[in-house]
Amino acid sequence: MKICPYCAENIKYEALKCRFCNESQKLRLLNKRTRKCLQCNYKGSMKTWLRGYFKPKLISILLLVCSFIPGLIFIAWTWGKYKCPACDAIGKNTRI
Repeated sequence: MKICPYCAENIKYEALKCRFCNESQKLRLLNKRTRKCLQCNYKGSMKTWLRGYFKPKLISILLLVCSFIPGLIFIAWTWGKYKCPACDAIGKNTRI
């Protein structure tokens, strides 16, 4: 059993369509970055904050150039955190 990302009902793992909302499950299998924001309940694709946005990349490069230790701390803090495109919450989401 698995949970449908569209209606949150339990469906068979092999199901191609949800029997409750009739949404296709193929797109869910192709998109591995589908997540749900715990703050605004947005469901969809999210980029990691460090890899997907220019501002954190610039901050981490400047911190690494100016001072090595704060740069490493910043990168460790942001490495696996996803950012919600709807409310800009960082790290407040879960995989569906």
